[in-house]
Amino acid sequence: MNIKHKYGLIFIICFFLLINLSGLFDAINEKIYNNYIELNKKTSENTQIVIIQIDNKSIHAIGKWPWNRSVYITLLKKIISANPAVIGIYISFTELQTSSNDDNKLFEVLKSFNNIVLSTKLIKYQDPNIQLYIPEKSIFPGVKQGHNAFQYSDKGIVTSFPLKVSYPAFSIEIIKLYQETNKIKLNNKLKKLLSSLQEDSNSIQKESILIDYQRTPDKFKHFSFVDVLDGKINLSTFKNKIVLIGVNDRNLTSILPTPFTGKEVLSSTGVQLQAQVIDSLLNYRGLNQLSNQWIILISLIISIFFFIFIEKKPIFSQGIWLIVILLAFLMFDVTLFTTFAFWLPPASTIILIITTFTVSLYFTTTLVDKSIVDSFTKLQQSKELPLTDLSPDLNTKMNTLSKLIDVINTDRNLIKAIINGVDNGIIVINKQGIITWANTKILSIFNDSLVLNQPAEKVFSDLKFNNITISVKKDNVFIKQININNHYFNCIITQINPYEEQYVGIFNDITESVTSAEMKSTILHLLTHEIKTPVATILLSSDFLQTQEHKEITQNYLTKISNQAEYIKDLINNFLTLNELEATELEFKYKTINLSLLITSIIDKLSIIANTRNIKIILSIAQNVSPIINGNEEYLSIAFSNLIENAIKYSPVDTIIQVTISNLENKLKISIKDEGYGIPEDELNKLFNKFYRSTYEKTKNVSGTGLGLSFVHKIISLHKGTIEVKSTINIGSEFIIYFPEY
Repeated sequence: MNIKHKYGLIFIICFFLLINLSGLFDAINEKIYNNYIELNKKTSENTQIVIIQIDNKSIHAIGKWPWNRSVYITLLKKIISANPAVIGIYISFTELQTSSNDDNKLFEVLKSFNNIVLSTKLIKYQDPNIQLYIPEKSIFPGVKQGHNAFQYSDKGIVTSFPLKVSYPAFSIEIIKLYQETNKIKLNNKLKKLLSSLQEDSNSIQKESILIDYQRTPDKFKHFSFVDVLDGKINLSTFKNKIVLIGVNDRNLTSILPTPFTGKEVLSSTGVQLQAQVIDSLLNYRGLNQLSNQWIILISLIISIFFFIFIEKKPIFSQGIWLIVILLAFLMFDVTLFTTFAFWLPPASTIILIITTFTVSLYFTTTLVDKSIVDSFTKLQQSKELPLTDLSPDLNTKMNTLSKLIDVINTDRNLIKAIINGVDNGIIVINKQGIITWANTKILSIFNDSLVLNQPAEKVFSDLKFNNITISVKKDNVFIKQININNHYFNCIITQINPYEEQYVGIFNDITESVTSAEMKSTILHLLTHEIKTPVATILLSSDFLQTQEHKEITQNYLTKISNQAEYIKDLINNFLTLNELEATELEFKYKTINLSLLITSIIDKLSIIANTRNIKIILSIAQNVSPIINGNEEYLSIAFSNLIENAIKYSPVDTIIQVTISNLENKLKISIKDEGYGIPEDELNKLFNKFYRSTYEKTKNVSGTGLGLSFVHKIISLHKGTIEVKSTINIGSEFIIYFPEY
């Protein structure tokens, strides 16, 4: 072993001992132990143990605790009549009674049932020569007793209990009686444990047993003391069961920390913990723990062999071996615990392996291969950088490398910033047609996840890679207009690396110009079909009136002229409103508005139209609602008029329109619900588009420009609100608007 190995091993051992003294191992081991318990716990409920708890409900019903003996006498008689297997009483009975006869009566009841076990506290006595734990003297001699002592870890978690101090533990006594009564077959480990206890021996046994927690406190049946006392619980529930009676009110008893105490609802009182211990014994696996001395020795041996094994390997290989060794050890440790009931505290071994890896890594990095140094020198010369020559000293070499990397990264970051900063999308395609790189513009369109490492023609359906290669070879460029997620682009693709056949594609966003062209086409179509027809009707009606003498006919045609002129006026007003709403510098004049008054006035105006079709409009305002918002009255009037008028137009006769104002989660909610024809599901996401008209057969003959709902959506948005629509064919539609509370 060379000097370097010696220094390394000395450092590892010293560091290990220092950590051990700090108590860090114990803290980590306890955390891992709790996690192992969580892995090994049962999810089913224990059907053998029942807890009758003195809880807050019982104290309120019976009176201040502790109670008179007569209360316990009544309860015990009820339970004994149900013929349970064992009754465990986790109550000390140390309080004074008003009548000495009360204890005698309780004693008679306790003696009437052979399988009753009382819990007894241990009293600690110390003198210079010996330390004793003596059970507290019982006021009921002749009744079976069991000590209720527990042992704690360094961090205060209950981990085990002594098997016997003068007489066996409370849980051990209960298990023995349960086995004798129910004739259950015990596993060999538990049978051997019980037989090792010499009942006639008064010697202090130091042996303790780890609690193999297998169920959380909520996996046992709990009944309130007062419910059993009042006959609300069927007594057959207790037949052949282990019945534990104890205090489960956290105001009257202390909480015992267990591996489950991290969750308040799973923290344990004394009687709950005894249930967990008894459950652990019934399912006893013989949980054992390796002694601390053996753990330290094993950890040091593993660390030394690991150090010698990896020290001369490359850095990357060392890291791989570290991960492999740690995972293998943890899997081995978990298997020991869950399968073989053996607890091997892993913290010291894990920390020692990581320390060994760190020391080995330090020694490895002090050796720099000459070929790497030569490569750095050539790189420095090729970049013509004002750097010092590479010195044999490691620090100087690393500083030189750092400067070279900084220069390269600066160049790369500058180029990357320029490419990501442009408003055009850019992609790189390899010779297999796979997209290998894309800038921020393209990634943002696909939510950063749907572009890279996929075939170009899968991402962009209009780009066939075969057509790209043919066009580039022929004309050095491929040009095509494509649509990506409702964005229109002019795509130009050319070859950037003839040797590796890589292609760069540049996407120029032309969405605005295409949309503008489509808008002009739509407006032209409207002017041709929507305005031309009413104007022709007006002209024909006017010409006809000039030849008529009958007033009745004249009035009919005048009505047609008026209706068509009104339609043209509405169409022109809609275009003016559209122009206003899309103005980039539009500024609203806000004021405080009472929506109930505004909607009421709109309903009054539109009721005339609704009445002609026998449609009722009902306004409902929920209690304690303040329908006040800060907004523009003119535009809000347009929005709600459109919604209510649409509900009238798209509803059959003899129906009801319900307008409701209410609150929902700190928002003002306005609902407009009709019993109309409904809207097809595939059209719901298009309703608020400009000029969109439904193709549903029952509504296609209803006149309109397709601008109303786009106005509504824009106006609601400008008031920081949202709108949603629900609809079912032939049942009706509901438009729901939410405004933030004023």
